[in-house]
Amino acid sequence: MADNKIASSYQAEASNTVVNKVPVYSSALDLNKQSFCQFRVASQVYHIYNYFQELVGISILEVYSITYLGTYPMEAEDQIGVIFIKTNDMTYHLYHERKLDTSKPSIKYGDQLPMWRVEPICSFTKLELIFESFSDNYNKGSSKEFSHSPKDGDVLANLSMKSRDGYKRKISVLFGCFSNATVANLEVMFLPEVPDAITNVYGVVVASNSKFDQPSCISYLFSHDSASTIQVEHDHVIPLSKSRVGVPLDSKLNVDISLFCNDIQHKGAVDFNPNINGEETRMVGDQIQVKVTWNCNEDSYFTDEDSNFTDEDSYFIEEYDSAYVCEFSDIQKEILDSDFIEEYDSAYVCEFSDIRKEILETVT
Repeated sequence: MADNKIASSYQAEASNTVVNKVPVYSSALDLNKQSFCQFRVASQVYHIYNYFQELVGISILEVYSITYLGTYPMEAEDQIGVIFIKTNDMTYHLYHERKLDTSKPSIKYGDQLPMWRVEPICSFTKLELIFESFSDNYNKGSSKEFSHSPKDGDVLANLSMKSRDGYKRKISVLFGCFSNATVANLEVMFLPEVPDAITNVYGVVVASNSKFDQPSCISYLFSHDSASTIQVEHDHVIPLSKSRVGVPLDSKLNVDISLFCNDIQHKGAVDFNPNINGEETRMVGDQIQVKVTWNCNEDSYFTDEDSNFTDEDSYFIEEYDSAYVCEFSDIQKEILDSDFIEEYDSAYVCEFSDIRKEILETVT
């Protein structure tokens, strides 16, 4: 990774300059012009080296939820529709329903739509969010771009797509963008007292990070009620609907568990300090094991299977030519806009500190 090479060169310079060449001064009066310049250069090199030591992760997009909202809670609409993200010349479906589910013919106020693309999207620089169909309630809109760089920091935003009739219908997408993050590959195991026993499991396993510590910013790894139990067999691994989550390197990964294994509850929480690689294991009680494998290599997450956009989907989009395209542009600028604040009152930006911004400007 390019940043690692830069960091190595700064490390060598910092070790020679900062440690060996910077004198210790008892007061500012002891500084003459030459020694002051040496001290300032050494300090800048040291801070730049520290910055690159911190910035060893990758940028990650994590979508938390898609929620249907509207001014009139009793008003619903058909669930047929497609929501997808385009980034890095690849397409990821967030939601895809081409046939009505007769057991649930409409989406109602407050419903969370089941997401197709639940894995983190790594090393993105440009993001485009596209809506298709939904009973032809959403018109084509103007195109906006969102470009993400380390200077932008970590962003949490709630984007609402409005229907053509104004505020009556909205579909809200909650997402986080991390500038310096890693990916946690999670595995949850139930360790029965009888090694070969088959276990019926239901309950909830959720993951979150301490940077965005609020109830809406969680990732459901496992969610089954007593009517839809899952059988865990001899390998003892509980099948997760989502097994990878993005975690900022300056936060903690939290995993909360409430599982019923053969109707016996196992409840607790564990946390992990993120890393760019390595493996860690924690126990919840005596029988639930949580294993995390850290991986900061973005090449591991780009395969042909990741782009689940097909020719059949293209036909679907042509058939329901009612795309509402909305790309993000400068998030900080839009948050300052009064209309944006009124519409997206839950959006906020966590930026780098002033000194890190100054270091970035020095480097670039």
